[in-house]
Amino acid sequence: MTIDELTSMRLGITREDLDTLSSNALLGQLTPRELGSFIEILAHLHATPGTVFMQEGEEGDFMYFVLDGVAVLSRNAHVIRRVQRGEHFGELSMLGVRLRSSTVVAETDMRLARLNRSRFTGLAARSPAAALHLLQALVGSLGDDLTQLTDSVAALVGRRSKAR
Repeated sequence: MTIDELTSMRLGITREDLDTLSSNALLGQLTPRELGSFIEILAHLHATPGTVFMQEGEEGDFMYFVLDGVAVLSRNAHVIRRVQRGEHFGELSMLGVRLRSSTVVAETDMRLARLNRSRFTGLAARSPAAALHLLQALVGSLGDDLTQLTDSVAALVGRRSKAR
């Protein structure tokens, strides 16, 4: 199944979904009012195993928040990690910063919330504070990822140096 074949969920957001979204590293930084504005612009989707959300190297204007299920994130055909409930992916392409850096495929049945660039731009026009807080949270999250990556590289280099 491709991203174009995803089926929209028409039931709206549940309390459990709201809890999942508010625990997300990005969305958890928003005030309740900002989170409410943000949730209104999300599309709710269902995907089956094998659904390809994004392909490495493609352009994209969506990001996803996982409400339920697991997807596999890979780069150069190597599994990097699994993305699960409460996590997100695709944020840099949604912002128009870069091409997709990884491929993400549903491993299980999934429910997701999807945000596209035009809806985010609309939110920024209506609620600049919410958009700014989301971007600040994104920068913080990327900083945390970079710190973790450099720590991992330093540990790997240290182990190799000691082995010689």
